[in-house]
Amino acid sequence: MSETFFDPFRSKEIKSDPEELVRHAIVEKMICSLGYPKSYLVVERDLASLPHLQNAKNLPNRRVDVACYAKGNFSLQPLLVIECKADRINQKTLDQVLGYNYYIRAAFIGLVGKKQEVIGYFDTKEDKYLFMNSIPTYRELLDAIK
Repeated sequence: MSETFFDPFRSKEIKSDPEELVRHAIVEKMICSLGYPKSYLVVERDLASLPHLQNAKNLPNRRVDVACYAKGNFSLQPLLVIECKADRINQKTLDQVLGYNYYIRAAFIGLVGKKQEVIGYFDTKEDKYLFMNSIPTYRELLDAIK
């Protein structure tokens, strides 16, 4: 029988596997230390259930680990999408989060592993993604998109 823990974010018991522990840790850090509003986060959701994609057609049946929104003029706008892995982050992980972001269109992508955090954004001048080695505060991301 596998171990479980209560996830206060999702208000239910969750299987305590290594990737789930990474996901739980980054969400807790985002809320408690980095100022991300809990109400603007979604965890382990199908693409079709994301607020801005609910009426979208032909979405793949895939689940995003963590997505964060920002309040726009009239609606929520995708700010950050994160892929969590129990092991090391690699090209396959990057390809996975880029695949999700093709539909989500967040300004930032994040990759989180047991011992590593990476966040990136597409630099139009350089015509490529640029990365840094930590998840910034919510305020820093909001300031960066202004």
